Amino acid sequence: MKLFRSLFSAISIITIMTIAVNPCYALPFPLQQESSKKKEKVDSITLTGKVLDRTTTHDIIDTKIQIMNQDSIVVASSNGGSRFTRRKFTGDAMIFKEDSTSKYSINIPRIEGDYLIKISKAGYEPYYFNYTLKLGRRDIEKEIPNIYLSRQNITTLEEFTVKTSKVMFYNKGDTIVYNADAFALPEGSMLDALVSQMPGVTIKNNKIYVNGRFVESLLLNGKDFFKGNKSVMMQNIGAYAVKDISVYEKSNDMEELLGDRNDIDKEYVMDVRLKKDYMTGYMVNAEAGGGTHSRYIGRLFAMMRTNNSRFALYGNTNNINKSNNLSENDQDFSIDKRNGITTRTNGGMDYNIDNALKTWEVSGNVDVSYNNRKNKFITNKINYLQDITNYQYSNQNYTDRRFSVSTQHNFKIKRDSWNINIKPQFDYNRNRFDNEEAAATFNEDIQNLNEEIIRSLYSGNYESLRKALVNRNITILESKEHGYKAQFNTDSRIKILGSPDGIALKFQTKYTRSSKADTKQQDICYGFNPATSQLLDQFGGINPHYTFNIQMLGRYFFNIPVGSLNASYEFAHTQSRKNSDISRLEAFAQNGMAILDPYVIPIPDLDNSYTSKSYQNEHRLKLKWSFKQKYHNGTFSMKFEPQLFAVAQNLYYRRGEINATPSRNFFKLNIPTAELKWSTPKNKWEYKLNFIMEQEDVNLVDLIDYRNTTDPLNIFKGNPDLKNSIDYSIRATINSMPSQVFRQSIRLYSGWTQNRMVTGYSYDSTSGVRTSSVYNVSGNHSFSIAHELSYRFGGVEKKFLFDNALDLGNRKSINMIGNDKAPSPQSVNSNSVADYASLKYDINKNAQINLSAGINWEHTRSSGLLPVKNNSGKYRFRISGWYRMPWNLTLSSNLVINRPFGYIEKSMNTFEWIWNAELTYSIRKGMWRIGIKANDILNQDKGLIYYESATGRTQTLNTVLPRYVMLTVHYRFNSKAKKNNSKKK
Repeated sequence: MKLFRSLFSAISIITIMTIAVNPCYALPFPLQQESSKKKEKVDSITLTGKVLDRTTTHDIIDTKIQIMNQDSIVVASSNGGSRFTRRKFTGDAMIFKEDSTSKYSINIPRIEGDYLIKISKAGYEPYYFNYTLKLGRRDIEKEIPNIYLSRQNITTLEEFTVKTSKVMFYNKGDTIVYNADAFALPEGSMLDALVSQMPGVTIKNNKIYVNGRFVESLLLNGKDFFKGNKSVMMQNIGAYAVKDISVYEKSNDMEELLGDRNDIDKEYVMDVRLKKDYMTGYMVNAEAGGGTHSRYIGRLFAMMRTNNSRFALYGNTNNINKSNNLSENDQDFSIDKRNGITTRTNGGMDYNIDNALKTWEVSGNVDVSYNNRKNKFITNKINYLQDITNYQYSNQNYTDRRFSVSTQHNFKIKRDSWNINIKPQFDYNRNRFDNEEAAATFNEDIQNLNEEIIRSLYSGNYESLRKALVNRNITILESKEHGYKAQFNTDSRIKILGSPDGIALKFQTKYTRSSKADTKQQDICYGFNPATSQLLDQFGGINPHYTFNIQMLGRYFFNIPVGSLNASYEFAHTQSRKNSDISRLEAFAQNGMAILDPYVIPIPDLDNSYTSKSYQNEHRLKLKWSFKQKYHNGTFSMKFEPQLFAVAQNLYYRRGEINATPSRNFFKLNIPTAELKWSTPKNKWEYKLNFIMEQEDVNLVDLIDYRNTTDPLNIFKGNPDLKNSIDYSIRATINSMPSQVFRQSIRLYSGWTQNRMVTGYSYDSTSGVRTSSVYNVSGNHSFSIAHELSYRFGGVEKKFLFDNALDLGNRKSINMIGNDKAPSPQSVNSNSVADYASLKYDINKNAQINLSAGINWEHTRSSGLLPVKNNSGKYRFRISGWYRMPWNLTLSSNLVINRPFGYIEKSMNTFEWIWNAELTYSIRKGMWRIGIKANDILNQDKGLIYYESATGRTQTLNTVLPRYVMLTVHYRFNSKAKKNNSKKK
């Protein structure tokens, strides 16, 4: 009850603050006006407003405004919108900024009544609307709601072709604009194929980067699509429908209220603008296919668009590992992402509706998905210890099934001096995980092991292997989990009337709840003698596990002489509860292998069952100061954002005989941004230096002196001496785009950690038992320098495109490791070189070929009592291309040659040739497309993953898709607005 009373009080405070400053309720402001100097009575009144593009919402200049009375007689007219030079004072200096506005101002007689307003502009449809003028005694100016104009439909002239070299991209102020028609793509390509070819764009780890900067949102005609789920639009919008793609910093609602301010966070977005014929109407994309080895695919996407609404539906199902992730550039040579065979089914809807005046907006989406992933891991690992090295082998067969439902909605109201957003969200998930593992640890490097040998070590003729054996472990695990998350956000931005200042208010509450049930059987044997075997049968679960969070924020935007400043106070309360109950059966061997008695009743494992309740209150003070000044030869800007946190943590923890109540009260300082930046006109050169400092809090549970023996081979204990860790990083970037055909980027990064929290362990060389704990270590650091360039050449049409990406790195990893003694620092130093080069040749609009090659090389050495050195990596060669043949046929193919070296399993250090090809036939100008696709024609895909750290080297072999051939049918349909068709007639 106390919590709900506190919540009610907090909401009341937010409501009172909103009413106090919100103009729609504001009482103080008329009092301020009464105190101002009285105006002389005039016989006219000024009407003001703005004219915007209905599709892009950008300002329209050079408009004509006419005011007519009830008799359609023009009583006043004026021109609106213009370019201008703005003067801005910064300290003792005055700078000039080129800008534009769509604002108009027109005087009419001071007579109440009904008027007809006409707005016209060349290239746009004329706009009429009725306006009723009501006057107060002191009114001298009236503001008209924003007016949105629609572009005129222009008749297309056929049989008229102009051949010219198309510019791939250009800079428009701080915006990069990519011309979609300048890229040669196979017919039927989706948006992701277009984006992956754009210069400066990299797709990695399901994220898009432009010139090294992360793209936060993907927009469609200036609006969010599926709330940040980039893959839905990337894989369903046809590249043929795209006019251009702009990358820019998008101003938020606060900047629309207060104007251009450097201290307001701008979202870096990629905005996909459709061609005029696809702006309104319907769009349908559908695909179905089936092949050998029971492979199949199905996809449906449908979208309806008007000037003020968008509604989309999509559905996907396949078992060919086609995921929702973005298609990555072929630049990552170090790790293959292939991971098992996944059957995926998902579907959803998205909607966005607003009115013509853009004063309100409703949007949202729903997504339902089910994934069933099966994989077989074969892992070889070398463990670096203080004075010995041991070797692990494991074979896992697992199935992971996940079902989820997610929905989120946004209700927005926008006025000239305030706005409010209401955002409810709900997520539900149900997961099941089954895993069977056979593993063994040896004190010698044993080659050519397999699952059958591991399971038969104590029953077969493997005496020589048993002499080198440390332990063998066979585990069967079944885990079920389900839970949900409910979240409610509301925020409001308000401009203080009569002042350039503004206020932002935010309230958020979130509740998550989940439960989990596990069943685990474990068969452990130590060394040569099977009489050491131990059997465990465990039943455990976590129920309930819930977390409740509430946050309230108030931010004030100041107008100061130098730069821009905003300050905020935020309060966050989080409470969490977790109950874990474990029961178990245990049997030890007596003169042979251990056998469980099936009639024995499991007993509670009190030492590993626990109850945990935690509470945390945070008071956050944040400042953000920004400065920007233009000179004749460039622009200089600075950002500084310190954040001070006052944190109070409390925990109640009970485990067996342990009753602990640790608590911590501390301050911490974070600096998420400290930046210096210089850019020349048109962003031909850009220099940027950035410093970041962030602290990581200790988990209070890790401070308790307890032992978790749920897994006898991997024991975990707490560490009461832990401290917070602090991460530091410095980034320096130089970007250069001196021309449309050349681009390069240089990036330097240096990062280090003070008191980094690592999970170290002490190792019993006789039994192979690890006793792990979290430790603080200092000295972990990394450094890298990367250079990227892109150069387009080859005559007027610039048919050749050369790309190169070079990355040099150094990394030092420190952990706490000990064998038969207390852990001590152990470090591994790694030097790496990664280089990727490609040459693309657009033969013509009907053909393209791409050659690429790369290397990833890494040299590692450990600095423990037993030094280890190793060289590993991979070479890769790739040739790909497509050719549009006669009879509407298109052939596309790619061949990748991998050559790893330095892998633990010697048989893996061989060539693999991965060849895929597809032949398609187009009907009715691409409306129908029939294809035959062959995957891994040579059947050599291995699915290797390799990783090296301070604890050792790990190599994993995954299950990959078998070779298959598939027949697909693709259908696409696009309708145009009826009025477009009628005009063309």
